[in-house]
Parts: sequence; C-alpha cells; structure tokens
Amino acid sequence: MSNLCASAETYDDGAGLTLKEALKGPEKNQWMLAMQEELQCFKENDAWELCDSPQDGRVVQCKWVLRKKYDCDNNVRFRARLFAKGFSQIKGIDYTETFSPVVRHTTLRLLFALSVKLGFDITHLDVTTAFLNGALDETIFMMLPEGFSEQTHEGQLLKLKKAIYGLKQSSRAWYKKVDECLLNVGYRRSKIEPCMYTKIRNNLRTIVTLFVDDFFIFSNDCKETEYLKNVLASHFKLKDLGEIRKCLGVNVSVNKSEKTITLNQSDYIEQVLKKFNMSQCKPIKTPMETKLHVTKGENDVEKFPYQQVIGCLMYLAVLTRPDITYAVGFLSQFNNCYSTEHCAYVKRLLRYKKLRFEVHC
Repeated sequence: MSNLCASAETYDDGAGLTLKEALKGPEKNQWMLAMQEELQCFKENDAWELCDSPQDGRVVQCKWVLRKKYDCDNNVRFRARLFAKGFSQIKGIDYTETFSPVVRHTTLRLLFALSVKLGFDITHLDVTTAFLNGALDETIFMMLPEGFSEQTHEGQLLKLKKAIYGLKQSSRAWYKKVDECLLNVGYRRSKIEPCMYTKIRNNLRTIVTLFVDDFFIFSNDCKETEYLKNVLASHFKLKDLGEIRKCLGVNVSVNKSEKTITLNQSDYIEQVLKKFNMSQCKPIKTPMETKLHVTKGENDVEKFPYQQVIGCLMYLAVLTRPDITYAVGFLSQFNNCYSTEHCAYVKRLLRYKKLRFEVHC
C-alpha cells in the first residue's frame, strides 16, 4: 500500500460525470474547452495518426473521463482525460511487460527530513500529459473519440504512436523515457529505489525522485537544479511549481530557520468527513476502545460504505497518520463481514480528533 497514487498538485472533488451529463449541463462550455485542450495535447505530442481501417488489425475503444480539480488555493480546473480502454488488450499481442515503479512514500519522508536538516532545497516539477511522451512499440489502432475535429472519412481510425492513457504498457513506456533521460545526463539510479537518481559533485548533491508525473528535486546545488530543469523541459512539457507545497495530496510546509517540515492532509480529511456526512461529528480522544473484542458480522448493513471508509483511512495511515494504523488494520479484517457494530467503530475512528493534527519532521 506504500505506493498509492494521488495527485501531487491537486485533489479531486470526486464528482465524476459522464460525457453525456457534462455536455447537457450548465458547465457544457468549460467541459468542451477541456476536451479540446486534451486533444490539442495529443496533437502536439504526435500521439497518433489518421489511417484507414486495417483488415487484420485489432481496435480498442476509448473513453472520456471528466473531473473537477482544485489547486492549493482552491481554484477549480476542468480536466478532461482521454483514455484507451486497455482492458480489451491481449497480452503477447498488444503488450508484453507492464510493470513500472514509483518512489516509495517512506523514501520521500526520509528525503524530506534529511533535506531540512542539511539545508537542501526541495523543488517540485509536474509533467503535463506525461504518458504521451512514452513511445509505443506495438501496433495499436483506436476508434475516433467524440469531439475529434480533424477532417476524416468513413471508416478511418487512429494509429497510436505514443502509449496514451489507459493502455497496459503506458506507465512503463513513460518510466523508460524518464530513466533514459536522467541516465544520459550523468545521474545514477538507485539499486533499491528505481525511481530515485543521484548526482554528486564535490560536496554538492542532487537527488531526483519520480512519482508518476511528478519530479521532486532535493539539492544543495542551485546550478545543477537549474540545469536539470532545462534538461527535463527540453524533453517534456513541464510546470515548475517551485518550492514544494503539496506532495501526493499532502500539504507540505518547510521552515528553514527552525529546520522543520510539516506534513498534513487537512484538505483530504475534510473532504472525507464531508463525503461520509461526518463534518459536524463530535471529536473524541482515542481512535478505538481498549480491549476491544469484535467478531465477524453477517454483512447485514445496507448502504453503509464500509470498504470506502476503510480505504480512505488506510490512505491517511500510509501517508501521514501512522497513529491510526493499528485501528485501520484491525477494522479492515471485517471488510466482507461487517455489522452495525463494526460500522459504529469505523465512525468512531472518523471522529478521532487527532486526525486533523500535523506531522512534524
């Protein structure tokens, strides 16, 4: 569970819409603009080419996924992502290897702590449409997406040139591209953490980590940091987010004078409490009762999202709330056999007042 993925810059409000709903709603224009921006990114990255329908080629469908996203200042952004329906791919024909690593959360926390103690700067870079940079080795055709505006004639398809979102091999192709880029400019890949790269020059050190499309640079070498930014910008479309403020959905605050770093998931916690109608709950001092004895239930509780709540709490425990790890692990045993009693204990955990506290390193 240590490699759960979340947005590094923004968090999702969870209000996913179907394309039909979005284009009939009051925000139709915003969604249409977001779709056109996404298609333009595919065009800029030369992700596909129009072609006639092949006689023996396999064709995958595609789907629009729409989300509202919010940045650190709570500004809304309409995000439209075009995904290939990779679940229809056949191993050995449409893809071979699929594994790709991400940096561990424990590694990031260690680097945060070391950086503030050693006076390193922590820089955050975000890659726009990262997967569109990964080359596709296999021959794959895709149906035209809704909103595709280029002139076509009947029966035409898209021949994919890049490993777009949704394909089985997309994340691996992206990782291989990044790995090649960093190794070519003198960085050394860690043997035990394949998404961590280092470069040492005299007493100057630079460490780069990758979590999907987010780069985190830890360095006491300003020149190397700028050089690395330029190198990455020459290969990928980047957003330089400056000194780190948010990391994988976690708020980050660095105090250089006191050499401390503070991590919290206050935004996420408030979102979870609101989602499960617990925003106005009365806080309690402990996450669970002592000497608790609970047995399996009959799963007789209707419409209580037990597994969803456990998943949200587990995400908190992994990232910033180790103090609830035991309670979450204990209650997760009853994911498929919970009763009213188990639900009450899950709600109690949501009421734990220290959920809203911060973690200092």
